[in-house]
Amino acid sequence: LVCLGIACVALLLLFNLNGVLLSLLLALFVDGIGVVLTVRKLYLDPTSESRTFWIMAGVASLFAIASLKDYTLVALLFPIYVLVISVYISSLAKPYSKKHPKLLEKL
Repeated sequence: LVCLGIACVALLLLFNLNGVLLSLLLALFVDGIGVVLTVRKLYLDPTSESRTFWIMAGVASLFAIASLKDYTLVALLFPIYVLVISVYISSLAKPYSKKHPKLLEKL
């Protein structure tokens, strides 16, 4: 619920005040909360995330960076964020195995 409130504030800033950078930073903050939870789950069960998906997300962010006409902070911030997160999570993810089926119950 808090994340939804922050996202609404970010949208208000974007549309009412033209606060693009501040709005983007708030959106990245909200997304970062989800990333922390994903990484926590990944430490408990390294097979819970698809390595292939995160590698594809990283490659997509590289294409997004390469397709930019102007390399500004606002334009680069989100693709670089996704690239860093994707590399980190894909390095932690392991192929699926049925050795530890109850690890997620610790959450």
